[in-house]
Amino acid sequence: KPTVVCICGSTKFFERHYIERWKMERTGRFICLAINYIPGAYAETIGLNGHDHFGEQLGLKEVLDELHLRKIDLAAEVFVVNVGGYVGNSTQREIAYAIATGKPVRFLEPKAGETMLSERSHAIGKQVAEFVAVALPLEGR
Repeated sequence: KPTVVCICGSTKFFERHYIERWKMERTGRFICLAINYIPGAYAETIGLNGHDHFGEQLGLKEVLDELHLRKIDLAAEVFVVNVGGYVGNSTQREIAYAIATGKPVRFLEPKAGETMLSERSHAIGKQVAEFVAVALPLEGR
């Protein structure tokens, strides 16, 4: 059976998300869950500006962020699109959630991913602890 992968990363790299999704799914070995991104031309027709952060513009960021964590729940692993090594706050939170739930995390740019994990280990560790504290019942701690 194909491995379910959740693709994470900044929406500023949405095109790269689609490229990586295509590269994985065309092998027949992966099913990819990813962000839902609307094309800029359509976004403009419904009154949105620019080509990024549509969820924020619509007041849906929290809902969509939570939904993305549920996609991580469904996945066997997480693949981070870290173009140029960039990992924003939302993606960092998703990485922490993946770690807290025992999901392997792979990076488009592995060396940059390792560096980011090392540099942000304290912050990510704190986020992991917060996810674990919420997930575990009091008697299980």
